[in-house]
Amino acid sequence: MDLDDLTVGSEAAATAADGRTIAYREYGDPDGAPVLFHHGTPGSRILPAAFHEIAREASIQLLAPDRPGQGRSDPAPDADVLDWADDAAAVADDAGADRFAALGFSGGGRFALACAHEYPDRVTRVATVAADGPPGAPTDGVGVQNRFLDVLARRAPPLLRLLFAVQARTADRTDPEDALALLTDAERDALDDRLDAPPIARLVALDLREAFRQGHGGVSREFRASVREWPFDLADVEAPVRLRHGADDRNVSPATAEYLAARLPDADAAVLPDEDHLSALVACHDATLSWLAEPLR
Repeated sequence: MDLDDLTVGSEAAATAADGRTIAYREYGDPDGAPVLFHHGTPGSRILPAAFHEIAREASIQLLAPDRPGQGRSDPAPDADVLDWADDAAAVADDAGADRFAALGFSGGGRFALACAHEYPDRVTRVATVAADGPPGAPTDGVGVQNRFLDVLARRAPPLLRLLFAVQARTADRTDPEDALALLTDAERDALDDRLDAPPIARLVALDLREAFRQGHGGVSREFRASVREWPFDLADVEAPVRLRHGADDRNVSPATAEYLAARLPDADAAVLPDEDHLSALVACHDATLSWLAEPLR
């Protein structure tokens, strides 16, 4: 599966305040309630294609931008998570959305929360699925590979860049048909039950390839930033927040949802039994999108 084979959604681009291009893809109903999807790390605007039909049927305009240096968005080497909020607002402006909701998956969770922090008058609700937390968040249940990446990000950034450089080359050569091998048993079972597994598996592979379209720079910078203190206080996020996490997640500790909820003024957290990292998104995307869209009707 190549990008040209993706038949759902439409390509678009917004312009940041400093002139950078912010690529995004629009799914669902262009006249529907606007929801901005914040992808994981690595990630891109491609994965939400899996939810195009559901968004269309629910009258939701699902906007999925690439963050700097990933996909087709220009790099922003000195930007932080709060700068992304301005980029996301530029995407909303380009799509004609005054008020909008934010959905953050995995590493995109903090970016969704940052949008609500910086634009309290525009962001109506926030939902996160399998979101990571700031330094000090729980690490119970996190697998060895992800613990190793965190150590590299903190103590050996050059090795982290080398690892992502190798992953970038591997992603470019990966046969999308083999993408199911990248998923856990729980994720494969969930996809078999809820979506057509081969297409979603190919989307996962294409999403990864697109994340590294420009090389590893954007992903490496973002991952290094993920282990630093967040430049905003969760207590200042005014929007209602819904946090969901898979009980079997090995990428991010399931306890992170409650950790974040305890620090947010208006938050609801739940851990989903038998769900893993990606399968949690598949399990709750329908209800989550509907909840996000409610105040925008």
